[in-house]
Order: sequence, then structure tokens, then C-alpha cells
Amino acid sequence: MNYILLFIGASLFGWLFELLFFNKIKYSSDLLYFNIKLPLLTIYGLGAILLSYIYEKSNLDTYSETFFAIILINVMECIIGNISHAFNKHNTWNYPDEYIPACNGFISIKSSIVWYIFIGLFYQMLDYYKQKN
Repeated sequence: MNYILLFIGASLFGWLFELLFFNKIKYSSDLLYFNIKLPLLTIYGLGAILLSYIYEKSNLDTYSETFFAIILINVMECIIGNISHAFNKHNTWNYPDEYIPACNGFISIKSSIVWYIFIGLFYQMLDYYKQKN
């Protein structure tokens, strides 16, 4: 799998998803690369690479694989959220109380359920791509 294209595509998807559905991009997520502003939310790109790596290397059934992936995605969100906060001195994202947050608000129970659904769909998309090739 071409991880560079996956990273760029998922980062762009993440930026559009957050902007269109939540309109909660509180920080400048237009990253400057080679003096060109690109709308990328790179945590989505990193997550997509992690998910595709798990998909390629795992011998688990789909449900177990998706459950394992959601744990890793939550750990990644917690670590990156805290590192981002340490460097930027503000939360680049934070889940509200009704989402039952944890890890300083960077992960939550409700978002984990949504991520589980999205990861399942992502794995189905990878299955479809795998069968076509």
C-alpha cells in the first residue's frame, strides 16, 4: 500500500470532515509545506497508516482487529493530544463532558464508539480494494 498517498488522503479527509461536520477547527490546520498552504489534519493520516498496518499484519477476525485498532487509536489520540497541548499551550481538540471524556479530554467513550464504526467501514473499504486487486 502506498502510505504517502494514504497519509495525504486521510489527512485531507480529516480536515474536511472536521470542518464540515463539526466546524470546530480552532487552530490553523492549514499546514505550510514548501510555501504552499495545505488543509491537512495529520492525526487522521497517522491513524490511517496505523490502521492499514494493523489490517495488513493482523491474523485476527474483523471484530477483534477493529477492537484492537480502536484501543491503539485512542492511545494515539491521548499521546498526540497531550504532546500538542504541551507544545501549543492550548487544546487542539477536546471532547465535551457529554462525550464522557478521559485523558484530559483528548479521548472519550462516545467518540470511541464512532471511531469503532469508522474503523469497521475503513476495513471494509480495504477488503474491497484487496479483492479488486
